Amino acid sequence: MSLATYKSQCIEKYKLANPDKDIPKNMGSKWTEIEESELLANIQKQLDIEEVAKRHSRTRGAITARLEVIAMRMYEENRYDTEHIEEATRMNERSIRDAIDKRDKYKSKCETKYPHTDNTDIANLKKEIIELKAIIKDLKRDDIDDLKKQIQKYRGWGC
Repeated sequence: MSLATYKSQCIEKYKLANPDKDIPKNMGSKWTEIEESELLANIQKQLDIEEVAKRHSRTRGAITARLEVIAMRMYEENRYDTEHIEEATRMNERSIRDAIDKRDKYKSKCETKYPHTDNTDIANLKKEIIELKAIIKDLKRDDIDDLKKQIQKYRGWGC
């Protein structure tokens, strides 16, 4: 699903659930590293989630979900212990554990669905796609060159 499709689906769901509220400007938009840093800074300032959502032009749910993503990333990269993650995100240990469990279940589901796929397979597929794109590009050039030659040949006939 493209980002534009995802964004429009988010907006439609929000409109249905909140007909009297304005749509946040950044709803469904990709988070940047700068925005994530600002989010953590706002959380450190002990701002209310509603205020943080307004500052980021996002929904409360988007703020909570992004904090979960940040917490999981911190945990998975083994950069911080749970106590530090709690302090940085203002999430309690239970919420952090629930987010990690949810992520693990998702990963497990994907591994069950695609059991023989690993990072090497994915890397090889990406490499093949890049090579195929180059071949297609060359084919298009060859076709264009052939068409040019044919046009020049017909011009030579005096048409």
